[in-house]
Order: sequence, then C-alpha cells, then structure tokens
Amino acid sequence: MVSLLDIIGPVMVGPSSSHTAGACRIGLLARCLVGGTPERARMELHGSFARTGEGHGTDKALAGGLMGFRPDDERLRDALDIAEREGSTTSSRRPRSPTTRTRTPVRITLERGDRHATMTGSSLGGRTSARHRDRRYPVEVTGNYHTIVLVAEDVKGSVARIATVLSEHSINIATLAPHEKAARWRRLHGHRDRRYSRRRGARRDPRPVVGPVGVSPRQGERLMYKSLGDAIRDAEVAEIPLAQLALETEAKDQGRTVGDIRSALKRALDVMRSAVAQGMTGDLYSASGLVGGGRGQAAYRPRRAVGRTPFRDILARALAVQEVNAAMGVIVAAPTAGGAGVLPAVLTGLAAARDIGDNALVSALAVAGLIGAVIAERASLSGAEGGCQAETGAAAAMAAGAATEMLGGSPSRFGHATALAMQGTLGLVCDPLGGLVELPCVFRNATGSAIALTGIELAMAGVEFKIPWTK
Repeated sequence: MVSLLDIIGPVMVGPSSSHTAGACRIGLLARCLVGGTPERARMELHGSFARTGEGHGTDKALAGGLMGFRPDDERLRDALDIAEREGSTTSSRRPRSPTTRTRTPVRITLERGDRHATMTGSSLGGRTSARHRDRRYPVEVTGNYHTIVLVAEDVKGSVARIATVLSEHSINIATLAPHEKAARWRRLHGHRDRRYSRRRGARRDPRPVVGPVGVSPRQGERLMYKSLGDAIRDAEVAEIPLAQLALETEAKDQGRTVGDIRSALKRALDVMRSAVAQGMTGDLYSASGLVGGGRGQAAYRPRRAVGRTPFRDILARALAVQEVNAAMGVIVAAPTAGGAGVLPAVLTGLAAARDIGDNALVSALAVAGLIGAVIAERASLSGAEGGCQAETGAAAAMAAGAATEMLGGSPSRFGHATALAMQGTLGLVCDPLGGLVELPCVFRNATGSAIALTGIELAMAGVEFKIPWTK
C-alpha cells in the first residue's frame, strides 16, 4: 500500500526518478555490502541506464550513493570529481550497443579492505531493487524496509522460530521472500518433511532457505484508500474536508501524528517554492542543452492573448521547476520527476493569485498525495510502464483535485475536477527525445498545468463528468 508521503516526494536531485534518484538508492544499497564507501568500484551500465545515463547523470548518482550521498544531495552533480579527490577509484563502462533489453541495468563490483561484493540493480518509476550476487546465496532487496538476511536450515518450524525471535524483540515482519530455489521446490512439492519427500522421490535443494526479511514497526492492516470514491464518501459522511481525512488516515498508517505529517509536507512545499524561484531566473540549462531559459519567454515577453494572468504565471512556474529538474537541481518528485512541475505550479500559482496561506497549501498537498496514492495502487505512476499519462497525467489530476478543495470545492466537486483532468491526458505516450527527461517532458508539464486548470474551472462551475471518478 502506498503512502501519501511516498507520492509527495521524494525530495531529489533531477532529472529522473528512476535513472537519477533510483540510481543513487542503488549506490546506497551497494555500499552497505562492504560496510561503507568502497575504495574501488566498477559500474557496468546496460539497457536504458547505458542509453540515457549520461543525460540523466546516472553514473554520478551511482557514485554519489556509494559515497553515502542521499538522493536530495546537490553534491550528486559533482560526485565523480569528489570521489576522485577523496581517493576512491570509481569507473563506469557502457557496452558498445546499449540497446539490449535487460532486467539488471547496472552491475556494481566493490572492494573495501578485505571485503568484496558484486550487486546488480534496477530502477523503474522510482521503485528500486538490488540483488547481491553471492555465489551461494543471491539475495534481492528493495531498500523500502530495514532488511535482515537470514540463513536457516530448510526444516519444519524454522521460519516460525525466526518469526518468534523477531516478535520477542518487537520487530514486525513487513515482507518475507524465501530464496528462489527453495521457493520453487515448495511450489513443486509442498511443505513435506524430509522422509516423505525422499519416499516420493522429490528432489530436494540441498541449500538452506535464504530470506530477506523486511522489518517495520508498523503492524496491522494499512488504511490508506484504494478508491477515491470511498474517500469522498467517508469525507461526506463525516462532514470533514478531504485533507483532514487524508492526514488522519496517513497518521494512523505511519504511526505518527498529524503534525508530523504536516511538517513533512511543509518541507516539500518549501522545496517546491525554492525550485520555482530558482527556475524563474531563466539561467538554467540541461546537460544536453536541449532545454533552459524557457520560463523567461513565458513570463516577460510583451502581453499576448492571456496577458499577465494567473494562467500565464502558472505555465511559467511549471517550466521553471522542470528546468531546475533537467539541470540536476533539487525538486520534489510529486508524483515523479518527469511530472514534478505541475503540482507546485498550479498550487503556488493559485495561492499567489488568491492570497492563500501555507496551511491551506499543506492541506492541498495532502489531498494531492491521496489522489496519487490511489492511482499508484490501481494503475502506475511510471512513464516507462504507463506512458506520460501515468506521470504528467497523474500530476494534472492531483493538481486539479487538490486545488479544487483548496478553493473551497466540495468533495463531489473534487472528484469531478480530478476526473476531468485525468481524461484530458488518457492515451498520452512516453516519447522523450533521446530518452532524456527534457523534450517534450518539460513542456508537457506546462500543458498538464493547463489541463488541471481546465478541470478546476469546469468542476467549480458545476460541470459533472459522466464517467465516475471511481472508474
């Protein structure tokens, strides 16, 4: 189940959720295998990491992660130079023909003292997984939870005993993934004791069970909504704003206070504003040079048909954030880096035009997170999986619904605004030039903002979209 704080975040250095922030997380996972920053590291990039890694700063992000830099650390831009200055030997290699499809776009070989490790990793839409290539026990982890790797004899009761020990230390098992060969044996032959298996002639894997156990203090069923219809119904029955419903649900899910959740969202809002302000200078350019300075064209040229209206200001803000993203600046991936300009543009632009304060903006971010969590649960937020409709389209829906509530719309109006915005992007494919999150991605954020404004205007005027938002 997705958390709304997973949607309004992470705070990261652009330009790609998967090829920059995801690559950094792979590096962070890899360094754990040798207990710190490796003295030598060799990175082999394949697939999309090889094809577009240079423009996305993938090798820099991997190197930064190996040195312990977080995805929001601006030092990622200079990570390769920093590694060289600090005496860490980091090299990367791309195949001559990087078009081959592969499930493991990066392979990292590490050395630190007498410790050696090899790991492969992948990242899609910000979801990261890594596999430790130990010859005896290959183990796959995601980094979503603190993880314990257990080696136990494959006998009846061993897993139960492990669970008991963890429970005695107040540790909850969030995920349990047995070793793939042991799991395959169980699927074929069931849970049988040693004598029964031999008598029936079942071939038994002699290796022990290896399980990465993801542990979390969180216990019980997750409460975050899987349907906007259910959220709207509960808000109307309780006669409370959707923002309050989303915040209270998230607080119960995470075992935190509403104040803690609001503080996290306020930090995201501050980063969004900073990205808008930085991009408004018009001096930023991507590594490829394909985009940059576009905000100035939208904001300062002589008045056109719409003049200096909030609409024009919002378009400029969307371009500003995406130019910061393309230049490896710090943004909030809400819901992903590729669509990160829409939500801050619409919310901060309308707030500036209507003199709306930070408390209302934080509440609007909670509503946006609720929408994104439902989309992630029922579909996808990854452009690689679902096309641009899954990134910019989801961002437009989030912005439309959140802004409608922020402007005083009812839960029903919120639903129609979300649906009206989403239908305007259905079928939009992911077709970036050169595989980079630049063209047409930057300008589609401006288009997505316009679609969100259309949904807001129509819904607040009483227009109802005939296909229910639950569909």
